[in-house]
Amino acid sequence: MPNRRLNYTSKVLCFVGLLVWLVGCSHSDQLPQQGEFGQVLHQQARLATEDIEQLVAKSQSKQGSNDFAEYTIHYTAHSGQNPYRTVLVVQGAALVTGDVNLKFRVDNYNSNVNSSSSNLLSMDAGVDYLERRQKLNAGEAFTFVLDGAPFSVNAANDPNEMSTQLSLVESSNVQFQGIELQIWQGKGSKYGVMRYLWFIGLVLLTLWVYRVIVEKKADQVEDFLNSRKWKK
Repeated sequence: MPNRRLNYTSKVLCFVGLLVWLVGCSHSDQLPQQGEFGQVLHQQARLATEDIEQLVAKSQSKQGSNDFAEYTIHYTAHSGQNPYRTVLVVQGAALVTGDVNLKFRVDNYNSNVNSSSSNLLSMDAGVDYLERRQKLNAGEAFTFVLDGAPFSVNAANDPNEMSTQLSLVESSNVQFQGIELQIWQGKGSKYGVMRYLWFIGLVLLTLWVYRVIVEKKADQVEDFLNSRKWKK
């Protein structure tokens, strides 16, 4: 009986240890998949090394101001395909052991709507600040996936000639290796495969712990009945 109890306890500890190990070892997000942030990858652009260097240089020289270098992509959007969502895939490595800190500004707007018109509200489809802070070891590589809130384009302006501007507000302890700007179209779950796996793992862990508790209680009852039997 004690051996059986020890066996279940050992299994639970091994399972918990595995989850902790996975959390500690994985500093890379899963790359965006169809159905996660949208149904169709509507537009994408990978920034050149020179573009990234300009974003970094401008953000470092303009700390505390709102004047940042911008990288812009253009695309056509239709209200019948709402919503849209901006996603950033950022790859890099930590310079030293400590927090890696990133903050981007993404501005989505209709580039054909005159700012002086009475239709001013339709210009800003969405402004997002995408942030990430994570502790890494020196030289440790990462892939971060940062997503903005879904936004919709105005049917009155169909087809909407959209622009998405990306700027780097601040960064620290980062050596950038790549930035990709993506525009997803259609409704998405926003939950990738890894999040579902973590949820399943949590459920299994809960069931496993519950089973250990039930088995322990059953053993205690059995021990109690056996002790009373011996007393008789």
